[in-house]
Amino acid sequence: MKIFGIRFIISIFIAAILLLFGCKKEQNPLIRTTEAYQSDGNIWSAATVLPDTGNSSHYVSLQDICVDEHNNIFVATDFAGIFRSTDNGLSWQQINTNLIQVDRKYYNTSSLVSLNNIVYTGNSNFEDSAGIYRITEAGTAWEKLVGFTGYSHIITLFVTKNGNIFAGCYQGMYRSTNNGSKWDSIGTVLNWNELGYAFRFTTDALGRLYVGTRKGIYISDDEGMNWLSFGLETENIFSVAVNIQGFIYASAEKGNIYRSTDNGLSWQIIFSNPDFVIKDILINSKNVIFIATTIGIYRSKDNGDHWNLIGLENIPIQRLKLNSKGYIVAGSFRNGVYLSTE
Repeated sequence: MKIFGIRFIISIFIAAILLLFGCKKEQNPLIRTTEAYQSDGNIWSAATVLPDTGNSSHYVSLQDICVDEHNNIFVATDFAGIFRSTDNGLSWQQINTNLIQVDRKYYNTSSLVSLNNIVYTGNSNFEDSAGIYRITEAGTAWEKLVGFTGYSHIITLFVTKNGNIFAGCYQGMYRSTNNGSKWDSIGTVLNWNELGYAFRFTTDALGRLYVGTRKGIYISDDEGMNWLSFGLETENIFSVAVNIQGFIYASAEKGNIYRSTDNGLSWQIIFSNPDFVIKDILINSKNVIFIATTIGIYRSKDNGDHWNLIGLENIPIQRLKLNSKGYIVAGSFRNGVYLSTE
């Protein structure tokens, strides 16, 4: 009986150990899977979307990309309008119904953003009133929300965590707080004849809104109603990004990346190459920085102190986006779309 009791105790002890390690074994794949859902951008696959128009005098060039909540990819072009892929770029559908045509010949779209499975695009025609449109995830026709005249042609669209949509224009900015049904002019106290061009928006962990202009960066802490100059006033700022530490990054026209670690009080050039333009900055959840340049994508894993060219060499990259799994979608100027496959 004693032997039986000892064996019973030993068996219970062994079972407990196996159960403990078994639980850990079940948890580890979850951890690895989560980490695998974050791309470092080393390996890419092509998902070409830009068509051959047969018109050598006007090539189709990508202007913007967005990825909606279900990882559908949308591409805006300056000649062929909007394309959508629902299968990670394997096939594409052109969706232009109800968009304004320039000279009744081609579609000029400049920007894209997604909110609650609705995609918004900006039309940048100079010959007709510019406008903002929206389409549902599975929709086949666009709904026009608003039209602008004069120099209020849409350059960029952005959505804050509060669900407000911002439109940056050639001269001015607009905001919608009700899913695009109504738009209000904001930043009206700013001298847009001097500033010109609201290129790109971003926000930080505090909810402050930044916009890059031809005269540096401006910041708002009240969802765009009031703005203050935030630095780099002599620079043409194409893109702004903020990392988890609150470091602010800005790309300038002359191939420079600026960084501020003291809330905009001072700026340091951490990347410089006057031979190309840096159109976009992307920071993922690992705090890795990616920049889109005219000769490929550069990456920094140490807050911008060191940079490496990591892929798509000699391809002019316009835009960088993340899908819901953390993989990068890169849009090139005339070479199509690329997906990181790591």
